[in-house]
Parts: sequence; C-alpha cells; structure tokens
Amino acid sequence: MISGKEHLKPMWTPSQEETSQRWGSARRAGGGAGGGFWALLSCASLSWAALGCDSDGLKTSSSPDYVVRPQQEFRFATVVVGRATVKEVEIENTGSVELLISNMIVQTNMSGVPGEGQPQEFAVAYQLPGAEAFEEVAFVESSSGDTVDVPSPLVVPPGEIMRVRVTYSPLDEVLDSGALYLNTNVIDNANPERARIDLPIIVTGGDAQLLVNPSRLDFDVVPAGEERVLSLNVRNVGARVLKITDVRVDGSQDFTPLINGRDPRRQPELLVDPDGDGLPGISPFDPDAEGSDGVVLEVRYLPPVAGPDSAILVISSNAVDTPELPVELLANSRNPCLNVLPEALEFPGSLVSRTDSRDVLIESCGGATLEVTEMFIEGDAEGVFALEGELTLPLQLPAAPPQGIRPSQALPVAFSPREQKIYNATLVLVSNDPVAPERRVSLLGRGAENICPQARASQDEYYVLPLDTIVLDGTLSVDQDGPNNLPEEYEWVITARPEGSVSQPVERFTNPQQPSEGGRADDRATPTALFFVDLPGYYTAELRVRDQFGLDSVACRNPAVVTVVARPDEAIQVQLSWASTTEEDIARARAADLDVHMLHPSASGWFSRPYDCYFNNPTPDWGQLDNPQDDPFLDLDDFSSDGPENLTLAVPENTEVLGGEYVVGVDYYRQTDRVDGYVYGPTRAFVRVFINGDLAWDYTADGGQGYKMMQGEGHFWEAASISWPAGVVTTRDLYYEERPGN
Repeated sequence: MISGKEHLKPMWTPSQEETSQRWGSARRAGGGAGGGFWALLSCASLSWAALGCDSDGLKTSSSPDYVVRPQQEFRFATVVVGRATVKEVEIENTGSVELLISNMIVQTNMSGVPGEGQPQEFAVAYQLPGAEAFEEVAFVESSSGDTVDVPSPLVVPPGEIMRVRVTYSPLDEVLDSGALYLNTNVIDNANPERARIDLPIIVTGGDAQLLVNPSRLDFDVVPAGEERVLSLNVRNVGARVLKITDVRVDGSQDFTPLINGRDPRRQPELLVDPDGDGLPGISPFDPDAEGSDGVVLEVRYLPPVAGPDSAILVISSNAVDTPELPVELLANSRNPCLNVLPEALEFPGSLVSRTDSRDVLIESCGGATLEVTEMFIEGDAEGVFALEGELTLPLQLPAAPPQGIRPSQALPVAFSPREQKIYNATLVLVSNDPVAPERRVSLLGRGAENICPQARASQDEYYVLPLDTIVLDGTLSVDQDGPNNLPEEYEWVITARPEGSVSQPVERFTNPQQPSEGGRADDRATPTALFFVDLPGYYTAELRVRDQFGLDSVACRNPAVVTVVARPDEAIQVQLSWASTTEEDIARARAADLDVHMLHPSASGWFSRPYDCYFNNPTPDWGQLDNPQDDPFLDLDDFSSDGPENLTLAVPENTEVLGGEYVVGVDYYRQTDRVDGYVYGPTRAFVRVFINGDLAWDYTADGGQGYKMMQGEGHFWEAASISWPAGVVTTRDLYYEERPGN
C-alpha cells in the first residue's frame, strides 16, 4: 500500500522477458494472482495463433486491439463520506482475435490491505461479454500494489465489450487517488505500452457550495402577538459535504430559525445531519440520492409589539466562497403603523374639582409615514375628559427606523372629576395604519376626596452583573394631600426573579462584604432599600406607598415598577441553587449543604487538585501559569441556606486541543445542620449554565424536570459538559451514590 496523497504512477513497467517469467511462476504457484502480482500474459506462454504473434514476437494483422470508452479513467467529482459512488468504463476488442486480460493490479494511496484489517475505499468488478451480472473481485496483498484476484485469462472475443466498474466509498474527506492496470496480450512494438491498459483513478472532490433560496425573507405586515413562518431552501451545490457549524440571528430576536420546528441555536445537534439522509452534513446535490435537495430552514416571526423589524440570519459553514452567508429578514417594513401607549389610561385617584393631566403617547411603528386623521373622545357624558393643547390634523409622523428611537407625539389628556365617583370614556384615534385603522384607548378616572399617593422610583431600569448590589430608591414618590406631600410608608417587593433566586430588599447588610448573608429587614419608613442580585436573569421590583389614611398605590393601581437585568460578562458561568422537599426541612431557616464543582479536561478525577474547582479549591491556576484570566473562580460558597453558588471562567481553554471537556458536577456535601444537628432529607438541585451571558443549559434542556433529586450526603451528580470554543453544553446526567474519585 502506498502512503501519502499524491497521484500515483506505475512504480515500474515489466519487460516481456520479466512478464513471461512472472506469469509462469504464478501458474506454478496455483494460478490466478497469488504468485506474480504483476503478471502479464506474453506471446511465449500461449499459442502464436491465439495471440496474433509471429515467430519474432512482433504484432501481426491478427493481433487483438482495444478501445476504452467513454474515457480511459475513473473520475470521481463528489466526496461524501459513507456514500458509495460508481464509475464504469467499456473495453471493446477491436482486433480480429481474442483479447486476453491476464491480470489486474490496483495501486491506491488509501486501499486497506486485508491482512492489516483495514476497510477498502475502492472496489473493483467486471462483466464479460454475455454475462448477466458483474463479478466482484477481491484484493490480494502484494509488495508493489494490491492485485485483483481474477481467473486468468479473461477472454473478450473480437467485436465484444468487457465492462469494468470501480466503486469508491470514502472513509474520510481526504482526496484519494490510484490506478487500475489491466495486463493484456496486445503486442505493438511501435507502442509497447498498449500491452497494459492504464485506468487512472482520480478523485477531484471539489468544494462545498452553499445556495440559499430565497436570499431575502420579507414577512410583510405582521400584527403584534401574531406569528408568521417563512421557509428557506438550503442546498449544497458543490461536490463535497457541506457542514453547517452555526446559525445565528444578528438584529431583532423576534426572528427564530427552525429546523423541524426546533431552534438549532438551542439544539446544535440539529446541524449534525440537517438533511436527514443518515450522513453528517448536507450531501452534494444528487437527483438520485434521497435528501440531496437540501434542507428546509424555517424562520418564525413573532413580534411582541407592532413596528418595522429587521435582522440578518447568518449561516456559517465550510463553503469556500461563503463561509458566513447572510440572509436579510424584514417585517412591517413597507406600511404605516400606529402604536399607542398605554392601551388604557387610568386616573386612579384625582382630587374633586381639580384637573389631573396625563399623556397618551402615539408612535410611528411602520415603514411608511403615519397620518392620524381624527382624534376624539366618546362616551363622556359629563365632559370630564379632554384633549389639551393645540393639535393640527392630520398629525404626521415619519416612518420608524428598523432600529433605534421611534418617532412619537405626546397627547395630553385632562381629567377634571366633579364628584367622588368613577368615570369612563374612550379616546378614538383614526389613522392610515392598514392593520388597525382605528385605535381605541379606554379612559378611567376616579374622583376622590383623598388623593392617591403616587409611587415613583428614581431609576426604572438597572443593567448589572450578577452578585452586584443596587439601591432601590423611592424618594420621588408623592402624596398630594399628605404631610409634606409625602407618603407615610414605602414598601419594596420583588415581584419577579430567576428561578433559584432568594435575595430580598434589606435596610442594610449584616456583612457588606458578604451580602448573600442578608441583613436587617427593609424599614418602610424610609424610601430606599438595598438589593443583592444573587443570580443572572430578569427581576422586577415594585414600590408600594401608603398615605396616612392607609390608602396605598396598589389600591389606586399606581405602583412603580423597577426592572433589573443581570447578565454575566464571563464566557462560562455555572450556577447552583437547591431547595428542600419535606415540610419540616422547608420550615427551617437553614438548609442542607450542596457544592458546585467544575472539572478541567486534564483532570484525573473529581476532588483532585488542581483540576477540580470547588469550595476547597476555589481559585486554582489553570491554563497559563500566573494568568488569572483563564482560571476558574468560585465567587460564592453557600453552606447554610439553599444557595446560590456561582462558579465562573472568563477565558476558557480550547477543549478540542485538550482532548476533553469541562464537566459540571454537584456534591451533596452535608445533610446534618452545623448548628443543631438536624438531619435534612432529599434536596432538589438546580444547575444552570450561562455561555457569554446567555442561559445555554438547565436540566430541562433534554426533557428533564428542571432539577435533580439529591437523596443524601455523599451522593454526586455529574450534570453536564461544556466544549470550547463551540460553547456547546451537553447533558451527562450521571448519578453516583458514592462520591467518585474521593
């Protein structure tokens, strides 16, 4: 077998004398190809008449001859690992006597030798004249090539055709090559090389080529809250297998790519064999092969609010010309659109005989100029509602940009209650919005002798890192008829939080260096509170204020809502929280002690130094020595409550080079209370993995219930593994009743 990937040439060409000697040796050794391997059938070994030779061994008029059709080679232009491709040639005897083929020799740079137990990439078969089927032949090991074991000689009568077939079944994408040599009884002193039919085996391969149709998706008009799905055909028009490595959406995330109804960004295993033909990647187009028509990639558009939207769908692959192919995504880009905020305007408590004024905001949310042609209030029999200011109709607002601030106009609405009761009316807006040409805004007002206190936060939005501390400030709250125009009480309530978060607003922390330990309860007499952001995710905090008569902003439906978005800035963050399961355990102020672990790809096992990062090895030196950027960090070890614990790694190493993956585990470290010796029972463990700030995995990813039940002390859960730089998290879900490797 020849090593290397160069195109092969014959290593030597035997003379007639050598050929005659080798053929005789092969016959004496038992016939066929088992003896000589490079045997040629010479004029000396058979009758002169049969061979068409004279006494001097020269070609005569009765010598056989041949022509090879359609070309004298086997050329394979497509390489698909696991798929067989067949090429065939015809050899016609154009002479007047029998054409005898004494042997076949195959030289390739990848054919396995049977004695070495390697699979073959090339297979040879032949069909003699009059035969109904092809005869498969076997390779026999030789020192100078693989000899095809065939009966000798093969006979092709004058004017008849012999067919030779080569089947190529690539085991990898490396371009192989070789040649098939057929030794014949043709004797032509003017052209001695015609005694052997040389049939090169050429694998050109080519490249993968990505074609997407259409190259742009326009969803036209899609109202808020409605869904529309459009399709792309992704086809490989090249010669090699197309491997899609990533699908992403740059821009609006209201667009979602789908393969068979699932998002490949969350389930990257969908990209392994997207065309479903059982072979990795997208096979080259072949009208006779199932699945070669490509992949139907759907894009779903589901806008939460109306307005123009755009994004770029980027398909990353091994296509040579387009390694990142962009597909433009558009929606609501050509029509005018009206958006009204709020959809219902309330005056929860307005003092009788006074005027309270609030704004309705109208926005242009489409791709064309918005015209509001009519604005009026209906259903207001007592005339307590009114539009304020000078308004000229039609009111025009320019088209909204795909990204950025939308053009808007504030419409002041006044409410002047005459007595202590509830009033209702409707603000009607008529525009050229084709989806909703008439928008109706409910107006609700309540006349009150005691004016409702107004909850107002000094900051409505926070964008922070996990484990940051923020100040919730309600000093802007007012009570028009209260002492000093201020409410009596301020209450901060967390109304939404990530699963596993337990932090609460406090007046001050017991230990400012360890805010996770909590602190003194929030004092409602003060408008501020401190809040420790214990987990990544989305939080809402609601400020509720009360006046001296007990009337609060909740009853007036006027709370102030603050949103907190906590996004990690590390490449990898692993988060562990846990929850008790029995009523006795839940009733206690403390909980069992669970620990999060992350194992380096080079680790010999769990609890080994330095490659297991956990509470007893919280800041190991991984990667480059004395470079803290590629070291993991356990920034929180909670042993007295139900978490969370956070483990981060800013600059992961390349796991493909290391030959392994980072592995995440959970240890039920202690179930006996450190204070009073109480023994806790089974505990639910929640693990979440964030990649570049986005939640990439939790135990629901593969259909799990979101948590793992840890039964008792010493039990260990090997949850998931992380590959880098791919950032792919894979579920392992191995549970041990004894700590592994400890």
